[in-house]
Amino acid sequence: MYETGASNEVADAQSHKLEEEVRDKVDLSMISKPYWPNFNKMEEEIQKDGTLQKITEDLKSNPDSHGNYTLENDKLHYMERLVLSSTSSWIPQMI
Repeated sequence: MYETGASNEVADAQSHKLEEEVRDKVDLSMISKPYWPNFNKMEEEIQKDGTLQKITEDLKSNPDSHGNYTLENDKLHYMERLVLSSTSSWIPQMI
C-alpha cells in the first residue's frame, strides 16, 4: 500500500539519497581552475626569463627534453606545478 510523505520511510530515505547524489553532482560540476586577473603579467615574466623560455621552446619541439618539466595548456610546469620566474613579483603574494 502506498503511503505519502514522512510516513513512507523507504521512499523518504530514497528521496534523501537521490537529493544527496544530485547535490554531489552539482558540487562536482562547479569545480573549475583558478582565475588570476593578472595572469598575463606572470606569463610576461616567464617570457623575459631566458632559461624558462628556452625550456618552453625545447618542450614544444620535444616533450621529453627536460625531465620533469611539462607544458600544460602552453603553461610551463615542473612536477605538475606551475613554474614562475625566480624574480616573479607573484612569489611574495603566494608565500
